Amino acid sequence: MPNLAALAVLALALCPTAPQEPAPGQGGPPAPPAAAAPKRLLPVVETVTRAGKGFELTADYTKARGVLGGPTVVCLHDAAGSRGEFKKIAAEFIQYGCPALAVDLRVGKEADGVANATAAAFEKAAGKPATLTEALDDVATAVEWAKELRPDAKVLLLGSGTGATLALAFAARNPAAVDGVLAYSPTECLEGVTVAAEMRQIKVPVHMGCGSGLEEKSKTTRFFNALDKKLRSSYFPAEELQFPPGASQLAHEDESLRNRAWHGVHKIREALSAAAAPPADAK
Repeated sequence: MPNLAALAVLALALCPTAPQEPAPGQGGPPAPPAAAAPKRLLPVVETVTRAGKGFELTADYTKARGVLGGPTVVCLHDAAGSRGEFKKIAAEFIQYGCPALAVDLRVGKEADGVANATAAAFEKAAGKPATLTEALDDVATAVEWAKELRPDAKVLLLGSGTGATLALAFAARNPAAVDGVLAYSPTECLEGVTVAAEMRQIKVPVHMGCGSGLEEKSKTTRFFNALDKKLRSSYFPAEELQFPPGASQLAHEDESLRNRAWHGVHKIREALSAAAAPPADAK
């Protein structure tokens, strides 16, 4: 009769057991490191002024420590507002390497608790409130200002409400002055001018947005259709999402909805950031 114990030993030798994965902390290859959360940059906001023709312009310049490779975003508020409209939006742009120059235009009163210092200075000097057409001069000053602050950076013009109309009118009349436009809820508000008719002269990428609702979409679509199809993009939110008009969709409290609004913005921002970056072999 065969020796059963000997046969068992022989079987183990010929058929080794499958290797076992080491238990966590028991050796073996190290686990891949966990993905690091994106580092939030701390915005540094400086209130700055610049001499105008007979009055002083005021702006909030939002930047951060370190090298920022994105375009400079020049922010233009709605007719009744101020630079305060862009507090949260400017802080978000900084996270993507884009300093923001939010300018008080010579029209407006207040937004988010921030009084419009430029409008007050203009009215004191001129003895009367300014018109929106006169405020176009402030857009030119703001763009020059942005280029002085960062001479090597591209300039992205962001307008909200009537500020969007001013941004589009400026880009149409000065095709080489800016590198992109973000326009939210523009309206035909400039006396004696049809801005949509001028917009065929715009030669840079334009992203447009508006609030929810058919009336908002209808007004903004009129401007959108005037643009070169190769240069335009948009986000017109559905009515049930209840987005307010203007650029405030970029500061929406709901992260998912906010991300939808930023999608088209990031495409232009990334293109301008890449265009501004030096070649890999540059010294």
